[in-house]
Amino acid sequence: MARKLYSFLGTNEYRELSYMLPGNLGASSPTRFVQTAIWEMLQRRDELPDEIIVFLTEDAKAANWFSRTDARGNVIPGLHETWIAEYGESSCRLKTVDIEDDDHEDALWRLFERMAEEAGERDEIFIDITYGFRSTPAVSLIIGDYVSVLRKIRLKGLYYGKVDHYSSTAVIHDMTEMLILFKWTQAIESYLRTGNAQLLLSIVKEQAPVHEVDWGFMELAERLNNVSMSIETCRGQMVEDAILKALELLRKLKADPSGKLKPFRQLLDQIARKFSGFQPGRYEQNLLFIVEWCINHHLYQQGYTFLHEGILTILTRHVGWNPVNRQDRERVKGIIYKVVHNRDGNPRLTGDEAQLARRWKPFASLLAFFAKLTDYRNNINHGQVTDQRFTYDQVASALADFYNNTRGLINSLHEIPRG
Repeated sequence: MARKLYSFLGTNEYRELSYMLPGNLGASSPTRFVQTAIWEMLQRRDELPDEIIVFLTEDAKAANWFSRTDARGNVIPGLHETWIAEYGESSCRLKTVDIEDDDHEDALWRLFERMAEEAGERDEIFIDITYGFRSTPAVSLIIGDYVSVLRKIRLKGLYYGKVDHYSSTAVIHDMTEMLILFKWTQAIESYLRTGNAQLLLSIVKEQAPVHEVDWGFMELAERLNNVSMSIETCRGQMVEDAILKALELLRKLKADPSGKLKPFRQLLDQIARKFSGFQPGRYEQNLLFIVEWCINHHLYQQGYTFLHEGILTILTRHVGWNPVNRQDRERVKGIIYKVVHNRDGNPRLTGDEAQLARRWKPFASLLAFFAKLTDYRNNINHGQVTDQRFTYDQVASALADFYNNTRGLINSLHEIPRG
């Protein structure tokens, strides 16, 4: 693992300037090259790179890497000599990588490959795009994202030195927050698509919290991950609380007065819309919400488990029994089987249970799907060792049918006798 600065060198005649550094770090020493100004900035932040990698063409090497003599006989020092004179050869490893003066597709792919080759496992990389020409800044961002996945690197900073041709000073713009927005956008897209917050959590943990809002982002990722994990591990008694806590923090972040969250507000709105069907305190509606979540995110085993157990909870509560008492749940299951198949459950129905089964008989069509749901649930939970040979297509599509059956049962629940 190493800390590296990726930079570019062009062919322009660079003037000696002082660069105003971001983060109230003052001004750099006068320099022809933005690389030395960025070095000073990172030095003041105690983040000095182990290696500076300069990507340059043959023309750039001749114009600005090595010293040269102009038409008047004046020696114009190149970046290499400037660096050695200023910092010595042991300050860090200074490396050049030859690239082509060509922006055709093949040349861009070769640039892509060379930049990727310079990234080691778990490196920390800063990117300076000041002297990047044509499409190299865009390629830099793409390659940064690519190697962050391939080699688990961390993109630590993105910088651009802006020069005013009518002034002796310039400014280094810290564009890192735009880089963070880009990575957050990717992570949120992954979360919205999969319902899994692990990527979102890992992206947030890559960033060192500075502002209070940063801590809020980290906490939001944790809470969204709690929702994901509660659903993925079928923690039926934890899901609602996890969702409520996530929504509470979402509302707080969206109302942040600092303005720091302005670029993220629409992303937060998209996350909030993901929970739009959730209704606090309404078990039946929230069961449908969770099962729909499972269907949308291909969590079929979880969906079957939530649906099967949720129906038993609803009907056990409906008749006034204790839904967390296993015996009461088995009694309800026995009644359903008596109604649907005209056979006793195990154990056999008591007098009260048999009476309830008779009163539920007219609603057999609403309850008929439960036995088939149980078959599918047992088949998937026991690794298909049961007799039924359901294909994965059948397992996936049937869950949506059982979801609709359950919605019909809930809508007609008021018609089913309570006891």
